[in-house]
Amino acid sequence: MEISKEFSLPHFCYSSSVLKGCLENANNFILDIFQCFPESLWDAPTIGPCPLWLLNNLVYYQEEYLMRPLGELGLAPQYAYNRYHNSLADIHRQKEMDFAQTRHRLNSISLCMDHYLSSKEADYKDTIHVLNAVFFADRLSEELATYLNFARLAPPEKSVADYGIGGKPLGDVQIPGGKFILGVPREDLTQAFYYDNEVSGAAVLVKPFSISKAVVTNAEYLEFVLAGGYLRADYWSYEGFKWLLQQDIKRPTHFANIDGQWYEKFFNEVYKLRENHPIVNISWYEAAAYCQWRKRRLPTEIEWEMAAATAPNADGPSLHKTKFPWGDTPLKQFHSNLSWVNTGTMGVGNFPKSDSAWGLAQMIGNVWEWTASTFYPYPGFTIDRLDPDYSTQMFSQHKVARGGSFATRSRLMRNTYRHGLRPDQLQAFVGFRTCQQ
Repeated sequence: MEISKEFSLPHFCYSSSVLKGCLENANNFILDIFQCFPESLWDAPTIGPCPLWLLNNLVYYQEEYLMRPLGELGLAPQYAYNRYHNSLADIHRQKEMDFAQTRHRLNSISLCMDHYLSSKEADYKDTIHVLNAVFFADRLSEELATYLNFARLAPPEKSVADYGIGGKPLGDVQIPGGKFILGVPREDLTQAFYYDNEVSGAAVLVKPFSISKAVVTNAEYLEFVLAGGYLRADYWSYEGFKWLLQQDIKRPTHFANIDGQWYEKFFNEVYKLRENHPIVNISWYEAAAYCQWRKRRLPTEIEWEMAAATAPNADGPSLHKTKFPWGDTPLKQFHSNLSWVNTGTMGVGNFPKSDSAWGLAQMIGNVWEWTASTFYPYPGFTIDRLDPDYSTQMFSQHKVARGGSFATRSRLMRNTYRHGLRPDQLQAFVGFRTCQQ
C-alpha cells in the first residue's frame, strides 16, 4: 500500500476560534474522565494500558501529529516539543511523566495552539491537523471510559434524560439489495473530515437481506445464557470456544445471578436486569454464538451501511446515501444517545427520530454494533499521510463495528465511520443486531 502524497481529507476551513474551542473541549473532556480514577489506579493496568499511559499517549500524539506538522507551517521554534511515547510492551514507563507533568504539557499545547491560531486565519491544513488531534482525543476518551466501566468506578456526571421512549421495534426489515456505493467517494473529500479507511466510492452489488429493526436486548441475550449457550461448543467457532474455555466465561461478564434474580453491573451501579436495554460489553465471539443459536447471523458491514444510509424507492435502495440514518440533518440531542446524553445505555425503543428510512432503530448511538466483516481496506485504498498508522494497524486483525455508543462523541459519527475491535474484546460498549440466514 502506498502513502498518499496529498491529504485525502477536506480542503475546507474552520475558523481559528472554532478549532481552538474543539481542541480545548476534547482535552478537557478526556481529563474529566481520567480524574474519575483514584490516584492509586493512575499507573495500574486494568484491562489495557494504564490510564496515565493513555493520557501520556495523547500528549505524544498532539506533539507528533499536531505541533510538529504545524511547526512546518510556520509555528515558532520555541513551541516545539520532544516526543514522549512508549510501547504497550513497556506500559510502566508512563511514570516518566506524572499527571501534573502531563496536564502541564497539555496546557502548554493549548497555549501554543491558541498563540498560533490567533496569529493567522486558519487554512485547510490547520483545520485537518487540529481535527485529527481532536478526533484522536475523542476516541481515546471513549477507550478510557471503557476502563472506568470495567473498574466499576463512577463516570463523569452527565444528564440523565429520555428523548422519546418506546418499546422494542419488533421484527425484521426486508431490504431488496442492489447497487451500492461503498464508503465515501473521493469527490466528497472536499466536504468533511473522513478517515482513509472510509474512502472508496466503488460500486458493489448487494444481495437481498433481512435485518432486525433493533439490536439484541438483555432479555433476549439472557435466553441464550439460560439455554446453555455458553456450554455448547456447536454454537461457537473453534477460536471462539477456545477463547471461552481459556477465559472461563460462563455468562456476560457484567451479568450476575443473585438468589435467582439477574442483575447487570455498569460503572459503579448494579441494576436489576434492564430487559429492554441493549446487550453490551459482548465480544464478537459471543455475538456470533448467539446468532448461531438463533439460526441467524451478523450483518456484513456493507449490509449495515446500506440499511443505515439508503432509502427505499421503486427500484430498491436509493443510490443516494445520507450522512446519518435519519438523513443529512446535523446531529441533535434528540436524535441519538451519543456524547453522554445519558450516563450509559437506554432502551432500544428510545430516540424514534433516529430511525433510518427503512425503519431501523438506533443505528447510531447507544451501543456500537458488531458486523460479520473483518476490517480490511476498501478497493483503491491509499494510506493517508496525516496519520499513516491509524487504519493499517487494524487491517485483518480486527472485526468491524459500526454506529457508535453513548460514550462516542457525536462529532465523530456518521454512517460511513468504521471502528475496528479485536473479536475477543469485552470492554467496548458494543452490542449487535442480527440478520436472517
